[in-house]
Amino acid sequence: MKYVFGIDVGNSEIKSAKTSFPAGYTSYSVKPAMAQKYLLYKEKYYVFSPNRKPYREDKTEDGRCIIFTLFSLAKEIIETNEDKTREEIQAKIDKIKNVVLAIGLPPADMTNLSDKTIAYYEKECEDGVEFEYDGYVFSFKVDNIYMFPQNYSATVTVKNSDIIRIYPKYYVVDIGGITVDILCMEDGQPIIEEVDSKKIGMLNLYENVIKRVKQETGVTIDQRCIESVLKKEPNTLKENVIKSIKDGCHAWSDYILDELSQSGIEFQAYPVVFMGGGSKALRQYIEKSELL
Repeated sequence: MKYVFGIDVGNSEIKSAKTSFPAGYTSYSVKPAMAQKYLLYKEKYYVFSPNRKPYREDKTEDGRCIIFTLFSLAKEIIETNEDKTREEIQAKIDKIKNVVLAIGLPPADMTNLSDKTIAYYEKECEDGVEFEYDGYVFSFKVDNIYMFPQNYSATVTVKNSDIIRIYPKYYVVDIGGITVDILCMEDGQPIIEEVDSKKIGMLNLYENVIKRVKQETGVTIDQRCIESVLKKEPNTLKENVIKSIKDGCHAWSDYILDELSQSGIEFQAYPVVFMGGGSKALRQYIEKSELL
């Protein structure tokens, strides 16, 4: 059976169709005693970590892309079949003999990193792929590897957006962990010379807001505290801390929009499609901005 698998190896989150997890892991030369779930690949053990790897534009340099890909592929298959028994899931896995990888890259990185990334995966997978995850055994060959510009790929598959359906020209802004990727679409095609990427994404916001809260309230918070406020989840933060977090997120949202405006996006002339986890998190601030 052939299995087509799409993945976005981000600096903040690793995303597939059904799964998302922080871009962090710890490696061990021996089986970790307390780990409930681990990946065993080429005689090394890997365990999920909430502590993300440092930013790296080219993720082939330290091999993290293949580890994240195997983690994500295993999770995608297992979680898609979570209503089945372990024996039934393993039987499903055993039927997968060939895999097609569809990998996303920021549009601004396509020219420099597409061929290099494909070559890395081809070499890594040339003798087939074998690994274990959560007690499941995987063994398959990789047939083809394709690279796609992330926000362009997302845009052309959207069917329910009035902006995409009606307007001949619009901008696409993808707010990610490290980068904010910008794409201009006209008559269904990307305008290559207007592709841009800026390192002003959500991880930068977290760092900025953490410093702001410390200066304004004296309280040391972390990323999870900020996310709990953005997602309106239960927390034990005091009102002055929550206000400082909200003010910091609002200020960074305005900063992103101001940077985009200075990059040439005509907010007053053309509509903009915002996408990505960062856009979802900052939606309440983006929609209130006077720049739009």
